[in-house]
Amino acid sequence: MIISHRATQAQKPLPDPLKGMSAEVRQAVTSSVGATASYKGYPWSQTEYNMSMYMARERIEEEHGPEAAKAFDVLMGRQPIRGGRFNPWSGD
Repeated sequence: MIISHRATQAQKPLPDPLKGMSAEVRQAVTSSVGATASYKGYPWSQTEYNMSMYMARERIEEEHGPEAAKAFDVLMGRQPIRGGRFNPWSGD
């Protein structure tokens, strides 16, 4: 029986990008991530997702600063793509 090296290693938890931020900032970032993540993948196009993400990120940076925007970027990068793809028939 062969056991892969990956299976024997314990998964390390990912660092919290919101660590040290106020409750208000944490709530604003997580709320924006949740709303924006709903556009990440099918049935939306890549353009629609990019537009949604850009507007949310700019608002977070304007209201809460660059550290909150960096946390938003990290958390958005961790979100899965719904349906495994974007809508290829959207005209992008």
